[in-house]
Amino acid sequence: MVLTLSHFNAALLFSIFASTVFAITQRTTTREMFRYGLYCFSLFMGFEHHLPRNSVCPVFRWSPAQGWTSKVSLPTSAKLTHA
Repeated sequence: MVLTLSHFNAALLFSIFASTVFAITQRTTTREMFRYGLYCFSLFMGFEHHLPRNSVCPVFRWSPAQGWTSKVSLPTSAKLTHA
């Protein structure tokens, strides 16, 4: 038996499994897990421009001027520099 997946089907399967794992490992209550799982799934599938602008994400924030930006600031010693 050979399973052949299109690119979309492979991305869909990956998104389902990865968002499920992220939701279970990152949230405590069932409601939070479900919402975060849907949030991660939408990001994996590329629906980020359809999300509300005040979406709660621990790492990124949305602003109309800059798009998605990181809330995490790295220490200056950890930032990458070009040689």
